[in-house]
Amino acid sequence: MSKVSGKVRIAPDQLEAEVRDTLEELNTEVTEQVNKAAEKTAKDTSKKLQSTSPVRNDGMNRKYPPGSYAKGWGYEETGSAMFRKEFTVRNKKHYQLTHLLEHGYIIPKGKNAGKRSKVQQHIYPAEQEAIQEFTEEVKGMKL
Repeated sequence: MSKVSGKVRIAPDQLEAEVRDTLEELNTEVTEQVNKAAEKTAKDTSKKLQSTSPVRNDGMNRKYPPGSYAKGWGYEETGSAMFRKEFTVRNKKHYQLTHLLEHGYIIPKGKNAGKRSKVQQHIYPAEQEAIQEFTEEVKGMKL
């Protein structure tokens, strides 16, 4: 490759190598930006879930204090393949409650035994918002 008056001249046998190198650089840059967008989305989603999760206010003295479910949300890197990172948002402390609160359950005992609990959907809306946020981040990438 030689530069002649501001133009780049490439021998025909070097063209393939130059195109391959340029595409590899572009691929690396895009992958890094997508990974950053994925981590930012996971972080934002865990914060959203911390603020929108239901808080028990029944006044009963239970094993876990009110608000501990909401404080349990976080994210972690769960996979990495071919430079692509994957993140999972999860409730580290009270993972057992996520399905019960999101979808409800049949109350096993007490005065309301046999009735269905109130559904407190908070994960699905956060998931939909995360999908939208990640899509916009990727569409707005500057190369």
